[in-house]
Amino acid sequence: MLPRPLAQCRQSGCCPRWCVLLFLVAGCWCVTGCGGDNSLQPPLLAEGGSTLPFDIKSPGNPGYVGWKACGECHAARVKEFQQTRHFQALVLTEEATLPRGFQAGANIFQPPRAAVRFEMALAPKPTVKVVPQPPGAGPSTAPIDFIYGSGAGTDEVYFTRHDRELFELPVVWLSQQDCWGTSLLNPHVTGDRSRPLSPQCLECHTVWVDYQRGSLNEYGPLEPQLLGVTCERCHGPAETHVAWHRGHPAAKAGTEEPPAEDIVRPNRLSRERLMDLCAQCHTNTVRHRRPPFSYRPGEVLEESFHVLEMKYPEQNRVANQVQGLKESRCYQQTETLTCITCHDPHHVPNRTNPSERGTPTADEAGGASRPSAPGVPQRAKLTSERGTPTADEGGASRPSAPGVPQRAKLTSERGTPTADEEGGASRPSAPGVPERAKLTRERGTPTADEAGGASRPSAPGVPQRTRLASASNQSCKTCHQPQACGARERLPEPVRDQCATCHMPKRNKVQVNFETADGGIKFPAPRYEHRIAIYPEAEREAMHEWHRGQETAESTEQLRQLGHALQDHWRQAGVAAQADQRWIVAIDAYRSALRFGEVDEVRTRLADVTRNYKESNRLWFEGSHQKQTRQLQEAIGTFQSLLELEPKSARVHYELGTLYAAIDRRPLARKHLELAGQLDLNDPGAEVMLGWLDFLEGNPASASKHYQTAQTIEPWSERIEWMLGRCLAKTGRWEESVTAFQRALTIDPHFADAATELRAVLRERLTPAAALPHAVEGVKATLGEDLGLLLALAEIYRDLDRLPEARRTVDFAKKRAREKKSELLTQIEALEASILEIHK
Repeated sequence: MLPRPLAQCRQSGCCPRWCVLLFLVAGCWCVTGCGGDNSLQPPLLAEGGSTLPFDIKSPGNPGYVGWKACGECHAARVKEFQQTRHFQALVLTEEATLPRGFQAGANIFQPPRAAVRFEMALAPKPTVKVVPQPPGAGPSTAPIDFIYGSGAGTDEVYFTRHDRELFELPVVWLSQQDCWGTSLLNPHVTGDRSRPLSPQCLECHTVWVDYQRGSLNEYGPLEPQLLGVTCERCHGPAETHVAWHRGHPAAKAGTEEPPAEDIVRPNRLSRERLMDLCAQCHTNTVRHRRPPFSYRPGEVLEESFHVLEMKYPEQNRVANQVQGLKESRCYQQTETLTCITCHDPHHVPNRTNPSERGTPTADEAGGASRPSAPGVPQRAKLTSERGTPTADEGGASRPSAPGVPQRAKLTSERGTPTADEEGGASRPSAPGVPERAKLTRERGTPTADEAGGASRPSAPGVPQRTRLASASNQSCKTCHQPQACGARERLPEPVRDQCATCHMPKRNKVQVNFETADGGIKFPAPRYEHRIAIYPEAEREAMHEWHRGQETAESTEQLRQLGHALQDHWRQAGVAAQADQRWIVAIDAYRSALRFGEVDEVRTRLADVTRNYKESNRLWFEGSHQKQTRQLQEAIGTFQSLLELEPKSARVHYELGTLYAAIDRRPLARKHLELAGQLDLNDPGAEVMLGWLDFLEGNPASASKHYQTAQTIEPWSERIEWMLGRCLAKTGRWEESVTAFQRALTIDPHFADAATELRAVLRERLTPAAALPHAVEGVKATLGEDLGLLLALAEIYRDLDRLPEARRTVDFAKKRAREKKSELLTQIEALEASILEIHK
């Protein structure tokens, strides 16, 4: 029988590699999950208060009141903000407009080669049914409780709740392609294929959620007023602010001013702190330094998150717009440029007035969105932003670390190319006219073939995406005069003032992709490049688009020349990506090249990388399954085959390292683990495994160095902290080991092994005076739930002759022991007797 968290993770198909390894190497099990800051703990205090000598406060809502409270004074502002994608970042199903994919004729989805079929229904409530194919085990049906992306015109992701646990359902509606999609499905995973929903995902789609600290995906009830990215996400908890205004109604007339500290006013923040507000979600904030949901506006973001710098754009968890902007000369050479220079977070821009700023509409973000059901307004919404897929999800992901909880990433980001991509027959282009049948990196409204329906025509000679980018162009002109553009004289008049078209072109966010029924890989929508720079190919794209609307001989010749140049650019980009085994990037680049005409070499290369991508995923699934079922030699053979395909893959070297360690071939294990660490500096797994090998070999000093390095990469892992504490204790660094154990318990208050180790060091290695503050912090970290630490604290109070505190601690511990029917009750009662004897 597996421990419950690990069994749950295995069942969902996302079991971290390090859990399996520790079974294989040491026969021990690990508690998986992410740390967090929350309060699903049983109440600690009776009505009359605690018997402990100090207060223990179970974390809870830090003062968020919801957007309706803001609307009491700011009704107009809230009303306009309700139309933004931020406001609708998470929508309860009963408030959503569901797409036509739930209607008869479109509500059945059979992924290619998958052993399941998905059936969607609207009544009696929206559900997703997973039907095994061929029929074997009974189908499972999950209600849809909330949605990311409802009405955004890109992708809609669906979620369900089982008691306290939240899960992402396996199917996604692709609005532009007008069809269902899914992640590549692991053939060895059964059940409903749902994935646990981690707090990292909810942090970017809500203001605050009641998260169970130390769990993988347990939450309290979702509070409707705190769903979506609303007022308090940028202004901070408003409880004090609202209470002051309710108590000072005259302030609404401007006769009084509230205290300055009762609410955050972003326009008064420094530029770096203002940028941090946006960077909460629009950069790589995937690793916590503090509990989830603990960042507050105005704070330094790096104090709450370890923000990762990725080698390649497709490794970004999100589009990473903030980092791109900061890399721009425009940002570096001024002290005023920020995100809100181009985006007004409070309202949607007016399409008829290009001077208004705001978050791009569905058309601006990538093409025409599908209309809502009759009589129901289309809901614009911030699309879900997800990261690199995990092993079981099917993409070329970075490996998780042993000792690092697998963050249940919300990723539905893989797929398999279409028949055309695999070398099948393509549609011939008209003579002299480049083929445009595929979704591309740098266009706005999709064609009929791309979106699955009729596209909106652009004005003659003016690309749709160019006109829609004009809001940002107005912002450019606040610093740059039109005549400063070096390309201005050679550009046609309608293109000259479209700064963003050339300097912030659209690119497919390729890490977000889905497989559809035809076997194709689909990208929901391209995003604007936020690294403002000179992109020669983007200028050529704009010129190519303009010449397509002209009917002169000169334009025909220009189309030919520009098409050849663009095709060569994307062909070279594909070759470079293919050489680095960046399959999904190469697929995207070769597709882009084929937009400008059929070339046999490009078509062949596209088919090659497609096969490699599919084979990579097949081998990964197979090797992971063999490892989990303890077919270790077979798994080594499978991953060696994958290594021949992807010799630069950190994740493959990591897997081989763990497997060789499991069969006690440690020199080979170290070789692969060291290579994995060199190839991916953002993954702590290799350092953790090297530390584990040193620990097993009786070299705790060397092991502690590896764990300290891993700690800098992943600062919020109870397993890393626990193992670091064990290594430090082995070398006699008692105070440092205590700090590590306490941090492990702060991340997961139910981590019994860390509590046991902490108690041993406190009682056996520190003097009572030195141990006391650590014991108090340990009890607070575990929310008074760990009886061993309560017992140790009472003993320390007794040894210090602080008998009143000792009695109160024993009373509290005895009460908790009786409630839990714990075997420690006998020891607690014996300690109570000794204290009473001393007191006499």
